[in-house]
Amino acid sequence: RYAERAEATTRLLRAAADRWEDFHGSGGTTGGQALDVVAAALADVAAPGPLAEVLLEESRPGTVAYAIHRMTGVATSVRDQLSSDTWPALSAVERTLARERRRHVAPTAAAGGPRPDFPPSGRTADRLLESLLALQGLSAESMVRDVGWFLLDAGRRLERARFLVDTLAATVGHRRSDAVDSLVLESVLIANESIITYRRRYQTRANVRTVLDLLLADGRNPRSLAFQLDRLQASLAEVHAPGRTAARDLLVSDLRDLVAELDTGVLATIDDNGLRRHLVDLLDSLGWRLRELDGELTRAHFAHPVPSQWPEAGSWGTP
Repeated sequence: RYAERAEATTRLLRAAADRWEDFHGSGGTTGGQALDVVAAALADVAAPGPLAEVLLEESRPGTVAYAIHRMTGVATSVRDQLSSDTWPALSAVERTLARERRRHVAPTAAAGGPRPDFPPSGRTADRLLESLLALQGLSAESMVRDVGWFLLDAGRRLERARFLVDTLAATVGHRRSDAVDSLVLESVLIANESIITYRRRYQTRANVRTVLDLLLADGRNPRSLAFQLDRLQASLAEVHAPGRTAARDLLVSDLRDLVAELDTGVLATIDDNGLRRHLVDLLDSLGWRLRELDGELTRAHFAHPVPSQWPEAGSWGTP
């Protein structure tokens, strides 16, 4: 989940940095408005603050560096369970972040410190993604399909589903001009690795209905919500915990039913206040169910067992 979070945040950060490069001096224009929406989405979904801090601030939850730090710590704690090929990829991630920190400070050292608006380079994001995708490939192609692998896959699918739902909630709930909406939707597609598929399939400027078709409902798109839920159900079916999975399985079933029944034409409609109310309500419903599922997975598969007999009163000392 930390690896997936680092990858997803890097993709959204790269999309925001691309808009920044193009439009940071164009406030009020179509591009400037789109930049504001994407930057606000990054703050909502990942972490608030300048783009460089969202990449590099290791102590702040939601940043890329935080996710990578936690990912590395978790991997180190189970070193004997991981392939030796894992460590070069992790080292490459850390070197990339170290280079970007030096780049961020160097141009402005004479002026007394780094500029808060200095964006990460596109090459840095590309290098991070190369290493993170290498880790994903090791998991997909080199690990035995045992209970541990199915839990790993379930975690990845849950994280990807939550990120997608949160990103859509932060970007497409309100109507803007067609031109602004199109630029924002392109950034959402880029952040969800679906822009090439979209252009090949629709050959038109991005609009809400077709983007929702691809990112929510298309079970053949490995970045869609429907695909994540299908994989999540299949992986969890391989992870048994007798007497503890009924709520887990019901939530997954409810989520899949919501996606199977959605009508993207209705979701794209706009009320008198410029709000896509049906879409907002759906994303809210999906979001809380995904959060509940997160908790159910913890309770079913990771909670420590309680003692079969509680100690005598006072034997644990004074609270």
